Amino acid sequence: MRNIITLCITLSLAAAGASAAVSWEWYDGNSIDIDYSIGSGTNSSLMIVDFQNGSYYAMEYKWDQNADANDPVNGWDMIEALCIEVGQSNPSSVMEYDYTAYNFGNALDRFSYGGNDEAATGVSPYPSWVYYLSDNSTNHFEAISGVGAGDRALVDGSWDGWSWHGNGFGTGPVPVPEPATLSLLGIGAVALLRRRRK
Repeated sequence: MRNIITLCITLSLAAAGASAAVSWEWYDGNSIDIDYSIGSGTNSSLMIVDFQNGSYYAMEYKWDQNADANDPVNGWDMIEALCIEVGQSNPSSVMEYDYTAYNFGNALDRFSYGGNDEAATGVSPYPSWVYYLSDNSTNHFEAISGVGAGDRALVDGSWDGWSWHGNGFGTGPVPVPEPATLSLLGIGAVALLRRRRK
């Protein structure tokens, strides 16, 4: 019986260690659940797609820099790699996108994933996908990108955020605590209530 308990504890710790390897945190310290992690490079970037309806998806892209410094790995490379990989690994959960090429780069017109499908219409109030950038987790998505994803060179630890703005306005991707964080908050609330009753 002791060996079974030891094995269960060991497997639990191994699983916790495996999930910690792809742990990312928001600027406020909340952990992010990674929906997909693809690639095998030494660098890692995060793409977050927020449908602004309570559904957001975080996907990690591991990559190595191209040998040609004039052709860095960019945000569009990440989108394409993730869409291909997610479709191959889980055909029932296809990720699709449409875009328009402009002089500043490609603009995302439509994104579909996880039962969500939002597309820009070009009709007032001009719903659209808006591109936010951050080069590290301590810098919240504060600014809308001034370049298209194809011109945004990825750096190790960079974040790319795509946020749906159904009315033409809105905010960047919003942090939503992972279930483990919510559980800890719940336990803390129960402890406070019990302490208050005493």
